[in-house]
Amino acid sequence: MHTSKHTNDKQTPYLMVRNGSYYFNRRVPKHAVDAFGGFIRVRLSRNRADAEKIAENLSGRLEVLWENESLTVGVDLDALVQASKPKRESLLEWLQEYVQLRGLNPTPPRVAVEALLRVVGDKDIRDLNREDARALTSYLLNKGCKSATVRRRLGSVSAIVSHAYAELKIDRRNPFSRVLIQGEGDDAKKRGVFSEEELRQGYREAFQSGNPIWLLMPLLGETGCRLGEIVGLRVEDVDLEKRSIRLTPHSARRLKSSGSEREIPLVGQAFDAMRLVVDQRQDGYLYDRYLRGGEIKCTHASNTISKWLKRRFDGKTAHCLRHTFRDRMRAVECPLEMIDALGGWSSIGTVGVRYRKGFDLEHKRRWLDKIVLKLD
Repeated sequence: MHTSKHTNDKQTPYLMVRNGSYYFNRRVPKHAVDAFGGFIRVRLSRNRADAEKIAENLSGRLEVLWENESLTVGVDLDALVQASKPKRESLLEWLQEYVQLRGLNPTPPRVAVEALLRVVGDKDIRDLNREDARALTSYLLNKGCKSATVRRRLGSVSAIVSHAYAELKIDRRNPFSRVLIQGEGDDAKKRGVFSEEELRQGYREAFQSGNPIWLLMPLLGETGCRLGEIVGLRVEDVDLEKRSIRLTPHSARRLKSSGSEREIPLVGQAFDAMRLVVDQRQDGYLYDRYLRGGEIKCTHASNTISKWLKRRFDGKTAHCLRHTFRDRMRAVECPLEMIDALGGWSSIGTVGVRYRKGFDLEHKRRWLDKIVLKLD
């Protein structure tokens, strides 16, 4: 014969366990017996953490009601329990808050969260677990994503979950941290690097065409900028007299991080290319052809320029120009801090590096002059 067992929870007041379920169990004060009866016993949840939170909230609501010494009107206990349940913590809502607070480009974390939703559904963020992290990892690998991409997706989700845990005061391990990825790094493909002769060849063709899209090659190759940083420039961000551009976030284009905001000198082919592009614009955005719904769509520009580069230079892409720039700066023994400052990379140096005042425009120009390419 089955007998149910129940025990009082010694850590949480008014909470008892019965057959794996948590119940709220509390004696009612004498003056409120007419409204509630002598005892309140109601099932809360099979999840201890949820039950503890509901019990805490329910107790608080009851105590407010019981402050009325002449309470005689009946109370809808079910409605009171429902009102005491914590609101659902949507991963999508935490994604939006995290992106806004950090001022991030929303696309990478959104792509990561959408992938997770396809795998486990729109779960409450407090219910996510290690199996969900493994499921996301398997899904991305089976989809053909490189291990580096999988790591970035996991990192995005992990950062959002960590933020939510801190705000909700959840003391548990982040299930998306330190996830092992089978064969991580084995599928890495070294990015192509342009030779100086390839750069010269591409620059010549770009200048001969006069096409602002092809002119992205010298603009990217000689500044080390990200594609979105150049494509999202406004005419007002370009100072041809000072021979410089200023990269700042605006409504149509975010920057990758706060460290990406910077001023860069235009030297050599970068200045000549920028002058040609600006001459075709009076105001607004340099590449307004990619403006859609108030946002610069850099992907379209990337597809166009990379298609040309891949065909002409053995599969190399626009992003390869950024890696080539870094190699070229190292080749002239440019200090790492300066390279990071020019390209907007996160510095891996010491605390002193992170809190440095920065480099002035002319200091940057002197180093960029060392890699200027002659086309004659």
